[in-house]
Amino acid sequence: DQSFNFDRVFGPADPQETVFEELRTLCLSAMDGYNVCIFAYGITGSGKTYTVEGGEDARDNPKKHGLVYRTIKEIFRIAHGERSGAYDTTIELDLIELYNEDFRDLLIPAGTGPKVEVRLIPNVGVQIDGVEKKEVKNINQALEMVKAGYRNRKTTATASNAVSSRSHSILTIHMTGTNVKTKKVYKGKLHFVDLAGSERIDKSGVVGVGLEEAKAINKSLSALGDVIQALSKGEKFIPYRNSQLTKLLQESLGGNSKTVMISNIAPCLHSMSETINSLRFATRAHKVEMGKATQNEGAQDKGEDVKNIKNKMADLESKFKNAKGGRAGAMKPPGSARRGNIAKDRSPRKPGARK
Repeated sequence: DQSFNFDRVFGPADPQETVFEELRTLCLSAMDGYNVCIFAYGITGSGKTYTVEGGEDARDNPKKHGLVYRTIKEIFRIAHGERSGAYDTTIELDLIELYNEDFRDLLIPAGTGPKVEVRLIPNVGVQIDGVEKKEVKNINQALEMVKAGYRNRKTTATASNAVSSRSHSILTIHMTGTNVKTKKVYKGKLHFVDLAGSERIDKSGVVGVGLEEAKAINKSLSALGDVIQALSKGEKFIPYRNSQLTKLLQESLGGNSKTVMISNIAPCLHSMSETINSLRFATRAHKVEMGKATQNEGAQDKGEDVKNIKNKMADLESKFKNAKGGRAGAMKPPGSARRGNIAKDRSPRKPGARK
């Protein structure tokens, strides 16, 4: 017999609202200027997308709304309700997918827009280049935008799942709140990561393009497992760069973030071995001690600071070139400070399991 320990376990009969109530306070945390990450892990067909997005008829059945839609509603309720008049709040969205190790912006037509890349900037954190944040003014606008983006996600039918996600999707809700009296600015981010399901190729029956997709999915999830294993053991070297997925999640897994993993479990007997693997993975993740999350305060987002510095450098280089008759040396970017140690925080930001 094996035992697995989690902070919370949800059964098949638990409604979507019960799951959201467990995480509701994270909405306020993000609005207070913290980084928050919620991601769903599990084998294909275990209910990850249902948990994050909701059922196919969720648009006409609010009871089936997933975490994303309930979170958006809660954020606007706070912004336009209890914080109305005390804070000026701006809400922006971006939605990307990682398909075969390439990122794509889901809020624009396929094949358009710049190349999407993820970079880790010292003393700033993870920055996504090539994605434009979209401001949303109300709940309906936000929900329609998210629904349209999710419809652009890569899916296909396999022997294991009639609508199998072939990519990892990452929705980020950016919140900027300015205290009307003190003029303090709080900038928070809330990531929803719906991971593509791990799958056994002999069971899913995929061939051709589907086979290449499955290999890319399994490779990135294997890299995620290696990162979780290293973090749970407290190792000095963490292999974040082995996959675009772990590179993107670096800040959420071992940095300045309040992070929750939801491990979705398939109840069918023929998936027993995969279920045991998911439980073991979630147990390892449960042992990871996160660094203490800190509020992002200031008049300007650090990512915007970097852009402004680059623009000023380009302007100065242009002026220097004009002044010297067209000859200019390369300008070096400002040095970065050495990253300090992060204090341990034993607050409950660990994974739960959902059957």
